[in-house]
Amino acid sequence: MVLRKIYQTIHLQKLMATKLNKPVIRELLLRADWHARSIYIVTLEPGGMISFRQKGKKKSYSAPLLTCLDIAVKHEMINEYKQRMEDYQHKKAIGYKRLRKPRKPKF
Repeated sequence: MVLRKIYQTIHLQKLMATKLNKPVIRELLLRADWHARSIYIVTLEPGGMISFRQKGKKKSYSAPLLTCLDIAVKHEMINEYKQRMEDYQHKKAIGYKRLRKPRKPKF
């Protein structure tokens, strides 16, 4: 239900953007740790697909953008829940009497 509300708000917003008629390709530098660096090629394709591949490799990984949006929304909901739980634990330790434990997000 929460995801539906977020999708509706995103859909209703009218953002100034150009239409994606041809693939947009960018390099992305990721660091797994201080030893290893990986350069990835990210392609945003028309039709709502995003693909990743390691530079110099042929194997590509693709996913629909709506799937990426789902993951991002769920990740943000979990982070907000963790923050609310930290606030709850802190207030509980201080001695607040009337507290409600935050509910876990429903997916």
